[in-house]
Amino acid sequence: MRIVPLDLVWRVCRYRPHAIVVTNATQLVQACIVRALCGARVVLSAEDTSVSMSRLGKTRRLLKVGSLRRADAYCAHSDAARDLLLGLGVPAERVVPTPWAVDNEKFAAWAAASDVTGTRRRFQLDDRIVFVTVASLIPRKGIDHLLSSWGMVPKSLRDRASLLIVGEGPERERLVRMAEASAVDNVRFLGHLPAREVADCLAAADVFVLPTLEDVWGLVVNEAMATGLPVLCSKYAGSSELVHDSEDGFVFDPFDHATLCRLLIRMIEDRGALADMGRRSRQIISGVTIRASARALMEALYRSTGTPLPPEAVQRATGRGR
Repeated sequence: MRIVPLDLVWRVCRYRPHAIVVTNATQLVQACIVRALCGARVVLSAEDTSVSMSRLGKTRRLLKVGSLRRADAYCAHSDAARDLLLGLGVPAERVVPTPWAVDNEKFAAWAAASDVTGTRRRFQLDDRIVFVTVASLIPRKGIDHLLSSWGMVPKSLRDRASLLIVGEGPERERLVRMAEASAVDNVRFLGHLPAREVADCLAAADVFVLPTLEDVWGLVVNEAMATGLPVLCSKYAGSSELVHDSEDGFVFDPFDHATLCRLLIRMIEDRGALADMGRRSRQIISGVTIRASARALMEALYRSTGTPLPPEAVQRATGRGR
């Protein structure tokens, strides 16, 4: 349920904008009213995928599909979002790929400055192969599926590895009990950590795992790749498009515990390949930047008005020339 001021349309109309950027269907409907009243063009920041749409009830899904077609241009934040829009009949020329991005340089700098030895000593990691996940401990993050797969790894291999779970949420007590009842060892629940300490954990780890059951993207994958980690990524995360099997990691189905178990075993047994995969992660994420996102947003804004994107607009969007 979104709380929206009843006079929002009139407030926006006062500014007589050339274009409006909206991020959800509720805002899109209101922006279309503004378009009818004062001619403003509408750009939708689109992140819905076929998976996220399938979770909606039939009535909500029909209403959302009907509204999604009404924008003048679209910033598609993943390949899956773009595919959904094209499948709904949105013309391809209205859709601008717009990657979700983080400050890669900041995370790389944090990782480079991190006291890896101190972090490993703090969490008693010794010389183990360290898997780390960062997530809110809520059902859709799939941490229970990760624990089930971890428990299937032979103990002789688990003894050579550790699993760090960074995050807090209502599922924590159940997950801790699950790990204890299954006698799943070498699992550490670290709770909520500040961003800088999360970066320390990433720097001290060998592999990042995202077992989510539903995420339109998952920016933690960007962060992990910026710190140079190979990634095991759920196919239900939009950011799985950043992961190329055997290059910078692997994509998996979190409901398939046996396959995830095999991937965990592969990472433990083939430790020598992890550094190369981490370097490939850095190469791939180097092209997914905030500047690229800003340029794409500017392109969508100009495309919505039917105006070519001038070079000076690119400079303003990306900060170049300053």
